[in-house]
Amino acid sequence: MFISLASPSIIIRNKSTALFYRMKRMCVLLVSLLYVVMATPLQAADITTALPTRTLDQADESKQQPYLAPAQPITRTDDDYYSVTVDDAFIELHTGPGRGYPVFHVVERGELIHLHKRRTDWIKLSDRWHKSSGWAKRSDLNHTLGLDGTPLHFTDTNREDYLTHRWESGVALGDFKGAESLTVNLGYRLSRNLSSEVRVSQSTGQFSDNTLINAALVHQPFPHWRVSPFFMLGVGIINTQAHATLVQSEDTSDTAMLVGAGAYLYLSRRFVMRFEYNNHLILTSRKENEEINEWKLGLNVFF
Repeated sequence: MFISLASPSIIIRNKSTALFYRMKRMCVLLVSLLYVVMATPLQAADITTALPTRTLDQADESKQQPYLAPAQPITRTDDDYYSVTVDDAFIELHTGPGRGYPVFHVVERGELIHLHKRRTDWIKLSDRWHKSSGWAKRSDLNHTLGLDGTPLHFTDTNREDYLTHRWESGVALGDFKGAESLTVNLGYRLSRNLSSEVRVSQSTGQFSDNTLINAALVHQPFPHWRVSPFFMLGVGIINTQAHATLVQSEDTSDTAMLVGAGAYLYLSRRFVMRFEYNNHLILTSRKENEEINEWKLGLNVFF
């Protein structure tokens, strides 16, 4: 009987190569996900009215007519609208809220148009007689006038806007004790600084697979910062399914305590990139508990 043993240098080199290709695949997946999300029009985004704000050089606001006073965006139906006059050569109307939708109609200078609602960076409008309706880019409507002839300005979404949304969902890739991990999370903002979160993680290792389900509280001390740090505390259950090996082992289910920290990086609209480090304390049935370090990088959306 002949036994072939690999040298330690070969084993170390093979582990380094595997880790390099694993990190490379994770980066490619994250970049691809980010590109798809940012390049695709948001079909399911929330819809708000497109009421504009007045310019800073206007007259005393106390003398404005009620229908011209700045208003806070609220949810409306197509039967409600805000009327403005085109002050540009023309404004193109698309069949849907995105650059990929074709242009089917043009409204010219001096025409009265009605604004109905807003979806991300696009505004739905109709002509004077409500015969033609379509979607126009928000920036194109900056070349419009109010009913009193005052130029109007349609504000863009910013970092403060996503803080008004209660729900958060995301996906992340990471390293869980040397194994590739995939995490899906759903969170709810309890207050400006505090959120609750439920997350499910699946990791695949050389000797076992792990499924981790936990609930956590997330605290953001500075939510208005573009790079906003957060701290996390949670508890959950980890299920370990052992692979078939020479050493006999069995599947286990243990309680897991979580302490973590990380940061949100605001990208645009309501998208943020999320980086985090987690320390898991596994309360095993053995004499000693197990401690696992985890790193993650993901993309979250608020709605």
